[in-house]
Amino acid sequence: LTSQSSTLSRLSLAISLYYDAHSLLSNALRTLIRHRIGRVSSNSPLSRDIEDVVTSFTDDLWKNGLLENLLSFLRSFNTIEEYKKLDTARMIEGRRHRYDILHHFAAIRSRIAECIMLWAAQTPFSSGEFNQLLTHLVDFQMGVGEARRCPDDETAPLDHGSIHLLMALLCSLEPFSTPGITADQYSDADEQDLQHPLYWEKGYISTMTDLLTSSGDSKHKNYPLAVEGIYGLLQIAWGITLRRTAHLRADLRRRRGGDSGDTGIDAGDSVDDDELVTTALRSRALFLLFASVLGASHFQQESMWVRRVHNLLTELLINFPQNVRELRLWDESMVRRMGVDPGGFAVLLGALCRLYDVPGSPLHARLSLEFWWPAGETRINATANATAANVAGAQVPQMSEGGSAAAALNASFRAGEVENSRQAILFRFVYSTSEFASSPVIFVPYVKVLRALVGCQTSANLCFNLLKATATSGGRLASLLTWDHFITSLHQYLDHLKRAAAAAAAVTSIATTVGGQHLPPHLQYPHLYASSSDVFSPPSSTEDALFIQQQQLVNQHVQPMDMQQQHQQSSTPLTPEIQPEELDALRSVVGLITRVCFMDPVARSAFSSNTKWSLVSTAIGLITCPLPMSMKADLLHLLAALGRTPSIASEIWCALVESQLLAFIDPQSMMTGANGSINTAKGIIGLHTEMDKAEARQEEYPITQAFLNLLTTLAPSLLSSSVGVNEPSLGGLDPCEALSRLVHFTSENIFLKH
Repeated sequence: LTSQSSTLSRLSLAISLYYDAHSLLSNALRTLIRHRIGRVSSNSPLSRDIEDVVTSFTDDLWKNGLLENLLSFLRSFNTIEEYKKLDTARMIEGRRHRYDILHHFAAIRSRIAECIMLWAAQTPFSSGEFNQLLTHLVDFQMGVGEARRCPDDETAPLDHGSIHLLMALLCSLEPFSTPGITADQYSDADEQDLQHPLYWEKGYISTMTDLLTSSGDSKHKNYPLAVEGIYGLLQIAWGITLRRTAHLRADLRRRRGGDSGDTGIDAGDSVDDDELVTTALRSRALFLLFASVLGASHFQQESMWVRRVHNLLTELLINFPQNVRELRLWDESMVRRMGVDPGGFAVLLGALCRLYDVPGSPLHARLSLEFWWPAGETRINATANATAANVAGAQVPQMSEGGSAAAALNASFRAGEVENSRQAILFRFVYSTSEFASSPVIFVPYVKVLRALVGCQTSANLCFNLLKATATSGGRLASLLTWDHFITSLHQYLDHLKRAAAAAAAVTSIATTVGGQHLPPHLQYPHLYASSSDVFSPPSSTEDALFIQQQQLVNQHVQPMDMQQQHQQSSTPLTPEIQPEELDALRSVVGLITRVCFMDPVARSAFSSNTKWSLVSTAIGLITCPLPMSMKADLLHLLAALGRTPSIASEIWCALVESQLLAFIDPQSMMTGANGSINTAKGIIGLHTEMDKAEARQEEYPITQAFLNLLTTLAPSLLSSSVGVNEPSLGGLDPCEALSRLVHFTSENIFLKH
């Protein structure tokens, strides 16, 4: 009930109380199941006597058909139909009452489904119970698919209850009580592990395999995306279970076979888990996980969901590394045959990014640090093979600004010490995946995965060391995935944008023409996923120009244009625009640098103090160029991340003043408009132009948000005495007065005007 319930009529109040009672009953059942004795311990454990009573009571409920009753309720409780009945009978009074009723509907369905998930986490389902739940979920998603009119709706996130049920199925397939632990022998397994039906139910493996592979039958070819993806995810989980329990099942079969002929374990099971996982990876399982599960707005708030998907993906990479690698090779073969990249491997990287990219979350930061980054000190071995990745040592490195990159990454795994480490295997996946990063389809997701795995200062330091050390490791990785290459590419974009802007005022431009022909836009700017040696240099003849032009197109993974298209391009005026794929790559790189700078003060200092990189001046220079608003906002966020250190904030402030991006605080260029707003002299274009005009036209305000972030970061430094001591005068204004004008501009031109 709410404070507004007193204004409701008796009938409407009775309706609210009725559904409120349903919600409370479902919540009580959820609490009871959560405190059962099972594989997962409760966060607030009760006394042993109370746990025994709760377990006995819930076991009786389960034996009397609790699962069937819950599924029957979910089938009959249609929220749309329930609401229509109330609306037709005019029992809903006002918007607040409508909101309360709909909230009760969602809570009831979600809590009932959560009860099933919690039971599966504590006590795995038998094959019959698993079939009941799977049939219910598939039938429900089939009904949802038929109700959708637009095919694009297939990519919509699953509802809260459906994800609970999917996680219940995945939890039931977890073979051990402790995720990530594999017991190879009977002595390694505990009592809760051996209660899984996999170890005692006869015919369990063959029955489950038939259930999960039935989607391949001819009568099931028209499954919607959600159903095909659900079967695919369950097949991946089932293949992982078979792989992890192979030794334990063999040991149990041998032990029980010596006592009796009936071991309770399939003696002749011959499921090819490799083929099962490979088929599932090539289905739409990963796309469902990426779009419909991880894309749900409430996913990151459910810790059990996060942990189960984390376990699923990490176990997939640990137990089936070759299958994952073959997924990318299969994508490349499809590109050669069909000309279209299925993007299966890119979707896997996108799923990893969505799973871990939750800055500020202790859970996500701990999972990424404990599972994905090397536990020990990393070193570079200059004599080792550049294609191997190696982790060694015992403590997190503390890198100094002048330290050598040789203290960042080991080039070969130390044999026998960390070779079998789960952490080392996952880090090796991160390292080895870089060999595919030369493809535009993989480059952006890969850089985003690196950013997502940076969740704390330690992981940020390790990421900084990784991309700094690869510069001396040799190979393709050294030329593409290094800070040197990233920031050098930003310099090149800045240089090309300024030259393109100058060329736009002239009739011709030698720097961007070859043999009298303008280069296409994707040749005017170097790709981030092309090595520095691929940067274009004008040839001496037209034939050489055409040859190098085609070579550049091949290196950049785009299709070459024919002679007629080149002739049409030659008559097209030069534009300083960056292609969308290049913009995505730039934003991903800037986002990675921003995350590392935000998390790690040591890396922040190294970025700003490197005179070769000149990151602050490069970022400000790019902001002054004709770039999309989203890109300028990312650059402002980068400056804000760098400005968290007071000494760097001073450098940023001086550079902003010199660039005239903050010209509206200069008294010599400031004028007051008729409406009292701040304007600047004609010809001076700063951030105020973007915020006042460009963003207002599009009704999107990324630059304003980034500017406010930068302002709140620089303000403490502007007020301190360490900033502004050697700063050039700004129209007679000291930093405090400049800050006052910035605040005045923010209040008048941002908050009040818009």
